[in-house]
This record gives sequence, C-alpha cells and structure tokens, in this order.
Amino acid sequence: MHRSIGKKTAAGLTLAALLLFQLTVPLTAAAQSRADLEQRIRDLERKLERLERLQGEGAAPAAVPAAAPAPAAGAQPIDEERVKAIAQDEIKKTKPLTGYKDGFFIESQDGNYKIKFRGLVQADARWFPNTSGDDGTSAFFLRRVRPTIEGTVFKYFDYKIMPDFGGSGSTSISPSLQDAYVDVKYFPYARFRAGKYKVPFSLERLQSGSNLLFVERSLAQNIPPNRDVGFMLHGDPFSNGVFYYELGLFNGSVDGGSVDGDFNSDKDFAGRFFIHPFATTESDALKSFGFGFAGTYGNNDDDPIDGTRIQTAGRATIYRIASGVTGDGIHSRLAPQFYYYWGPFGMMGEYYWSDQAAKGPREDGSTAKARFTNQGGFLQASYVLTGENASFKGVIPANPFDPVNGDWGAFEIAARGSWVDLGDEAFEAGFVNPETSVGSAVAYTAGVNWYWNPHFKVQLNYERTEFNRPIKIDNAVRSREDVLLARFQVAF
Repeated sequence: MHRSIGKKTAAGLTLAALLLFQLTVPLTAAAQSRADLEQRIRDLERKLERLERLQGEGAAPAAVPAAAPAPAAGAQPIDEERVKAIAQDEIKKTKPLTGYKDGFFIESQDGNYKIKFRGLVQADARWFPNTSGDDGTSAFFLRRVRPTIEGTVFKYFDYKIMPDFGGSGSTSISPSLQDAYVDVKYFPYARFRAGKYKVPFSLERLQSGSNLLFVERSLAQNIPPNRDVGFMLHGDPFSNGVFYYELGLFNGSVDGGSVDGDFNSDKDFAGRFFIHPFATTESDALKSFGFGFAGTYGNNDDDPIDGTRIQTAGRATIYRIASGVTGDGIHSRLAPQFYYYWGPFGMMGEYYWSDQAAKGPREDGSTAKARFTNQGGFLQASYVLTGENASFKGVIPANPFDPVNGDWGAFEIAARGSWVDLGDEAFEAGFVNPETSVGSAVAYTAGVNWYWNPHFKVQLNYERTEFNRPIKIDNAVRSREDVLLARFQVAF
C-alpha cells in the first residue's frame, strides 16, 4: 500500500512541477512584454500631451521625434482615445493564447512556448459467457487512465509525460510511467528523441490506445516489444508524407514487455520505415495505402527472460517462460506491416518473427541451452456503416450524438484473425511447461464501435481463442477461451 501511494504522489508532484514551470515561462515572458509595451505607451502619451500643450500655446514643437512630425497649421488635434484603443489592442496581442486543439493548451503569442493537457479514460467490462470457455474472472475495471502533459519550450524542444493509473482487471492497480521523453525538432527530417517511449517496431503497438479498432490488441501483440528507454532519430526526409523512418538504440526489452533499465551493457538496435507510395497523388483509392518493415537486433546475454508470456484478450496466460531462464546470445525480430484505408473501409495487417538464444537450469543442476523462434500475426478489416472515413487515427462522426435532433453518431463493424506459433525448442529445453503452455493458438474477433463524437466511443467485442491442445489454467483444463469485452472511452 505504501509503495502504491508513493508512486501516485511522485507522479502527482512531477506533473505539478512541470505544469508550474511550463506556465511560468510563457506567462513571465508575456508579462515582461506587456510591461515594456505599457511603458512605451506612457512615453507616447506624455509626448502627445506635450505636443497638444505646445499647439495650444502657439509654439512650434522643437523636440518632436522624427517618427511623429508636428502637425501642419490648421490640422485637427490628435485623437488620443484612438491612440489608446490601438495601444490596448497591442497589449491584448501579448497575452498567452488558450483553446483546444487535440487537447487543451496554453501558448505564448509567438508559439515558442506551449503546454497541452490531454487525457484518456477507458472503463471496461469483461464476461465469459460459457463454462467451457471461461478461463478468467468477469470484472469491471479501468483499463487505461492516462493524464498527459505535452508541450514545447524554446520553439524546437518538445516533451511528453504520460503516467498510467489503469490496469487489466486484477485486484490491485500499479501506477506506471508509460512515456517520458524529449524531442528536438530543429531539423524536421532528422528529429532526435530521448527517454522512454514505444519501440519503433510494431504498427499495431504504435497505434494509440485511444484509436484501437478493438478493445484489446491482437493475440500476436505478445511477441513485439512495447516500451523501452533509448535514443532515436526519426523524420520525414522529403516533407511530403511519402517516406518516414525511425532509427534508435535501446536498452532492450523482452517479447511483449516494457523496461525502465537494463541488466547488461549490450544494447538493442531498432529500425523501422513506412512508405505511402501514393501520398502525393490525387487518387482517393490509393492515397491512404502504406506499408513498412521493422526490425530489432541485440545481445541479451544474462538478461532475465523468465516470465515472458502470451496472454489472451481475457488476460489468461497461455504460455510462460520458466523461472531462472536468461538470454544467451543474439535476439532478433522482424515485422513486415501494412494498412489500407479508402472511404469507410479499412484494413491492417502485420507479421512478427522473434528468434533468441536462452539458457536455464535443469532439474539435475546442469544448464540447458537452446535457440527458439516465436512468430505470429494478424489481419483485420472494418467498415463504417454511416459512411465516414476510416483511418489509422479512428473515425470522426459527421453527426455527433444528439438523439433529440435525430443524430446518433457513427457506427463501425470490424473483424480480425490473429495467431501465434511458439517454437518446439523452448519446450524441449524445459524452458516452458507443456501442461500450462500452448504450442500455438488462433483468435477470432468480431466487434462493433459506436462513435458518439470525436472524444467518446463505445466498443463491444466477442473473441474466441482456440488452443492447439488443452492446458491447465487456474486448476481447470481448457481448450479455448470465449470472452465478451465492452469499453466506454473518453479521450481528449
């Protein structure tokens, strides 16, 4: 309990300190600009008063600045009220800008300083509708609770801090820091990022959790890495959206996992490119087609990989590396990927391949060594029944939810197939228990999404996962999982 409170307090203090700093810089600059302008206005008013006094005395103004020559004989007196109105207008222009654009923001007049507040709340429900496919606990829970602060300082330096106070339906919630990085954007074609963020590998992982087509990512998402700490160059070298690249060096994380540190001095290289070959054409049918390729490569000697697991949409563990197993050499991954959107139709797919060396203790005290390969993939498709455009960033309803006026938002249907194939070598070496771990599994998902407005949506999914053989889950033998998932989401 004390540990949980400490994490929450630290996260709150971090957000408060950043907010105070970010607000102080632009507002102080604005206050200085306002003070300077008000001083200039007072100087101008004194000169105007002197000019009018000299005009009233019939004397020629000898000390009038060159920028404000004396009025010609018979000219009308200067309109002081008009001058003050202009001056007040100038003062208003020095005030920070506020508003909403992909989040609530406060921004300095010159745009060099900006702070943005965003948020994501996902309230989920999970049911297991039949006994034979029931391998978990039906529950209501908060899947993601992510207050986010983003901003810019000194024009070319961006940052993001995103903690998470959600969970997956367990009895306790462990707050975590999902993203915390700085981004130098002086060169748009070669931006530099440092901190903790998503490894540039999986297309499905890189899609924001608020824009997911289904309540949970695919079964195959247990293979690619999630978040890691490192450095990365990324950008659009041609500034036309055709080609985007990401190249980085990271501590290295286990399949499906996130890390905050490292266990050895070896690092992982991760690279990804994504191409929109028809981005500059006028063809609506081809403009939103994109494909890419990603990979990671690194040495994982002595890195603990025990506990690496495959979980279903119902959060049941169907594959786990045994305790005491560590890396023993090169770990490499590959991932070809694509998406395609045309009007209300959308499609996305990806394949994952992960190969690694490992070592672990045998029952007789000796050490077993093996290389094993895990692979998987998914293919999904969707269609917006109300005609709005589908996209990688979700659907924006043309007529937001307003039943009194006959508007119900946007409706979308979706289907997905995903699979994992887990190599025999890990079982033969004793790294995996065959009684509690499958050798392969296939999942089928059907879903309906209801977009009330750009910020609120409701999702309902039914997913069946079939195992290649019966395994023991929580003291019961199961050959499949059937789960019904619902989500109520607000994102801004």
